[in-house]
Amino acid sequence: MADLLAQRLRLTRGEARAQAETALELEHMPETAAALRSGELGLGQAQVAARAAKNVRPDAREELDQLVAQDGGGLDRRQLREHVDAWTAEHDQDALAERERRIWAQRRLSISADGPDGAVGGGFRLDPVGGAAVMTALHAKARKTGPDDDRTHEQRMADAIVELAQQALDGGDLPQVAVQRPHVIMIVHPGGQARLDGVGPVSQATAEMVCCDAEITEVTMTRNHEVLDAGRTRRQPTRRQRIAVIARDQVCVGCGGPVSRSQVHHVEWWTRDFGDTDEDNLCLVCWGCHFNIHHHGWQVNRDPGSGRFRLRPPDPPDRQASRPRSRWRRAS
Repeated sequence: MADLLAQRLRLTRGEARAQAETALELEHMPETAAALRSGELGLGQAQVAARAAKNVRPDAREELDQLVAQDGGGLDRRQLREHVDAWTAEHDQDALAERERRIWAQRRLSISADGPDGAVGGGFRLDPVGGAAVMTALHAKARKTGPDDDRTHEQRMADAIVELAQQALDGGDLPQVAVQRPHVIMIVHPGGQARLDGVGPVSQATAEMVCCDAEITEVTMTRNHEVLDAGRTRRQPTRRQRIAVIARDQVCVGCGGPVSRSQVHHVEWWTRDFGDTDEDNLCLVCWGCHFNIHHHGWQVNRDPGSGRFRLRPPDPPDRQASRPRSRWRRAS
C-alpha cells in the first residue's frame, strides 16, 4: 500500500507509509475518521491520534477516539499531541513509558560536510529528556543580543550550537585525540591555498578569519609534501593580552554581542598587514562581525577621542581604495 501511494501521489515512501498506517489505525477510531472526512480534522491531527491509539490499551481507544473528535478541531498538531499525551499519562502510563523507551532506542545524530555546496549538514532525533536539555541550552544562547541584532531565529540557533562547541573545545575537557585536546585544523599551503580539516578547501578570506585568533604552527614542506621543519605552536594573542582586550571592549565592537560569541581580531591583519599582536591592535568581534570584516570588507576604526574601536561597513565602490593582496606564511 505504501509503495502504491508513493507512486500515485508522488510521496516519499516514508510519507506514504505514515498515511497507510494512519488509515489502518483509524479503522478502530470511527469518530476521528468521520471528523477527518468532514474536514474538521487535518491529516496531521489524524496522524497524532493514530499513533497514540496504536500504543494504548484496546479498552481505552474508544475514549481516546471521542477525545480527539471533540477537542482536536480547535488544536494544532503540536497542541493535540500534548493534549493526547496528558490524557495518556492519566489513563495508560505504560503506553507513555513504552513510547519513551522506543524513542530512546531510536535516538541518533548525523553530521557531515557532504553538501553539494560544501555546507555542513545533518539531522538528529532525540528522546524527550535529551531534547529538552539541548533546546534549553540552544535557546539560552540564541537570544538576541540587542535591538540591532538582525539575525533570524534559525541563524541565532546555528550560531548557538557553534558557540557551545567552541566553548567545549576551548575548555580543554574533551577526551584527547592523537595525544592532544581536540581542535580545528586549518592547513595553509604556499600560495594561499587553505584547507579546513574534515571539511575541505575554503577561501582565503575564511582562512584569514580563522587564523586571527588561533594557535599557529609554522611548517615548512617540500613540493612532495615532505616536512622539513615544524616550528613551535604559539598562541596569538597571549592569555594576558586576551584578558586585557576583553576587559577593555567587554562586548563585540560591532554589534555589542557577548564575549562568549566573540573572537580577538587584529585591526591591522596579522597575515595581510603583519600587524603587531598587542592590545592597541586587537579588538573583540563576534563571529558575524568577524565574517563581515573578512568577507565583506567591513573596517575597524579607533575613535581618536575615546580610544574605542568601532566597526563600519565599507565605503561605496567609487571611494574604495584597492585592497592589498595577502602575503601568506606557510602554516598548518
